[in-house]
Amino acid sequence: MKRFDPTERIGVNATERIITKNLGWIFREQSIADVGIDAIIEQVENGEPTGKFIAIQIKSGIGNFYRNEKNLTYYVSNVHYNYWLNLNIPIILVAHLPDEDETYWQQINLENLKKSKKDGKLRFHLNSNLMKNLKIDFLKFYQLKMIVNLTYIVEKQILMILMILLRILNLLTMQQYV
Repeated sequence: MKRFDPTERIGVNATERIITKNLGWIFREQSIADVGIDAIIEQVENGEPTGKFIAIQIKSGIGNFYRNEKNLTYYVSNVHYNYWLNLNIPIILVAHLPDEDETYWQQINLENLKKSKKDGKLRFHLNSNLMKNLKIDFLKFYQLKMIVNLTYIVEKQILMILMILLRILNLLTMQQYV
């Protein structure tokens, strides 16, 4: 067993290079208390940071994935499944394959992160190259995350209203019998 394997750092460095050099965005590695997010990136337009962020979890090396001719599949623990879906900013999982020098990405959301009895699973299409597609899809999935968050807030408010109505109904029913 080797004491040092550079695979993880190769993936982080490759991702940082793509984000900073190719996209021209800001890459902020999370070096303290990494609990499921390796970095935060910020979109930059015309040299100006926009305040729009994406969280990134980076997995490097084919050993993290199951592969077929069209997809990579990553299996996710329940802890990460719940953590990632509860984030209030968009999150992507980046898959870097050092032997091929390819970097793929997939947004983590309820549509893409499938739940099973014991874990979750996220599938990457092998045409989801990080350099080619992230800039194009950024606004689309950033807006989608905000809509999902708003929907969640509205659903919680509706549930609260329903609970209040049930209490009122219960009190009215009890008064009829008094």
